[in-house]
Amino acid sequence: IDLPAIGPRTVRRAADAGCAGIAIGAGHTLVIDAPQTVAAADAAGLFLIGVEVAP
Repeated sequence: IDLPAIGPRTVRRAADAGCAGIAIGAGHTLVIDAPQTVAAADAAGLFLIGVEVAP
Protein backbone atom coordinates (compact mmCIF):
# COMPACT_ATOMS: atom_id res chain seq x y z
CA ILE A 1 0.00 0.00 0.00
CA ASP A 2 1.32 3.41 -0.95
CA LEU A 3 -0.42 6.01 1.16
CA PRO A 4 0.23 9.73 0.88
CA ALA A 5 2.36 11.05 3.73
CA ILE A 6 3.19 14.37 5.36
CA GLY A 7 5.78 15.34 7.91
CA PRO A 8 7.73 18.31 9.23
CA ARG A 9 9.26 18.95 5.78
CA THR A 10 5.76 19.17 4.28
CA VAL A 11 4.82 21.73 6.92
CA ARG A 12 7.94 23.81 6.21
CA ARG A 13 7.24 23.76 2.49
CA ALA A 14 3.59 24.72 3.03
CA ALA A 15 4.66 27.65 5.21
CA ASP A 16 7.26 28.74 2.63
CA ALA A 17 4.54 28.62 -0.04
CA GLY A 18 2.30 30.91 2.02
CA CYS A 19 -0.36 28.30 2.78
CA ALA A 20 -2.73 28.86 5.69
CA GLY A 21 -2.73 25.19 6.63
CA ILE A 22 -2.82 21.58 5.51
CA ALA A 23 -5.89 19.35 5.13
CA ILE A 24 -5.28 15.60 4.91
CA GLY A 25 -7.53 12.61 4.29
CA ALA A 26 -8.34 11.23 7.73
CA GLY A 27 -7.33 7.60 7.88
CA HIS A 28 -5.82 7.81 4.40
CA THR A 29 -2.62 9.78 5.06
CA LEU A 30 0.46 8.82 7.07
CA VAL A 31 1.74 11.51 9.41
CA ILE A 32 5.47 11.01 9.79
CA ASP A 33 6.72 11.90 13.30
CA ALA A 34 3.35 13.29 14.36
CA PRO A 35 4.60 15.23 17.42
CA GLN A 36 7.23 17.08 15.35
CA THR A 37 4.77 17.63 12.49
CA VAL A 38 2.21 19.18 14.84
CA ALA A 39 4.90 21.27 16.57
CA ALA A 40 6.14 22.54 13.20
CA ALA A 41 2.59 23.48 12.17
CA ASP A 42 2.03 25.28 15.49
CA ALA A 43 5.33 27.15 15.17
CA ALA A 44 4.50 28.19 11.61
CA GLY A 45 0.95 29.25 12.53
CA LEU A 46 -0.59 26.68 10.15
CA PHE A 47 -3.68 24.61 10.76
CA LEU A 48 -3.46 20.85 10.30
CA ILE A 49 -6.78 19.03 9.91
CA GLY A 50 -7.96 15.58 8.90
CA VAL A 51 -11.04 15.53 6.70
CA GLU A 52 -13.30 12.62 5.81
CA VAL A 53 -12.68 11.38 2.29
CA ALA A 54 -15.71 10.24 0.31
CA PRO A 55 -15.36 6.80 -1.28
